[in-house]
Amino acid sequence: MDRAGLSGDDGPTHHGLFDIAYLRSVPGLVLMAPKDEDELADMMKTALQLPGPSAIRYPRGVGPGAARKPEPEVIPVGKAEVLKDGSDVAILGLGTMMPLAAELAIRLERDGYSAAVINRASSSHWTASTRRIRRSRGRFCHLRGPREDGRLRLCRY
Repeated sequence: MDRAGLSGDDGPTHHGLFDIAYLRSVPGLVLMAPKDEDELADMMKTALQLPGPSAIRYPRGVGPGAARKPEPEVIPVGKAEVLKDGSDVAILGLGTMMPLAAELAIRLERDGYSAAVINRASSSHWTASTRRIRRSRGRFCHLRGPREDGRLRLCRY
C-alpha cells in the first residue's frame, strides 16, 4: 500500500496516517514496512510465502536508494534487526521511521547515552527475541506512527 503516513502533495484524502490502525483489525494480517528498497523486495517475496493475508506499507515517491541483493530473500516475520547496538535505550523503528531512529541515536549519544537502533520491520508480530531486545535496555522508544486506536504514538518509556 503506497502513501503510508503523511504523504505531502496528495492532499488530505490521500494520507496513510491511519493505515496501521485500520489494518491491525484484519484477523491474522501480517503488516510489514520496509526501511529501504532491498527490504521491500524481501518483504514482497515473504508475502508470497505467507499462508494468510499480508500488507506492505511504503511511502509515496522514491526510497533512500539502497542497493538491492541480486535475489530477494524470505525474512522471518516479527524478527527485529539490530542495526546499531547500545545499552541505555533501545530505539525501535518501523519502515520510514528508521532514518529518524538513527538520527535520534546520534543526538542521544551526543548527550552521553548509548542508544541501540532496531529495525522492527513487521508491525503485526512481536517475537520472543524482539521482546528480549526491547527489555534488555532500560528504556525504549518506538517510532512507528499511529497506534492501533488511531492516535499518534512516537515514544514510550
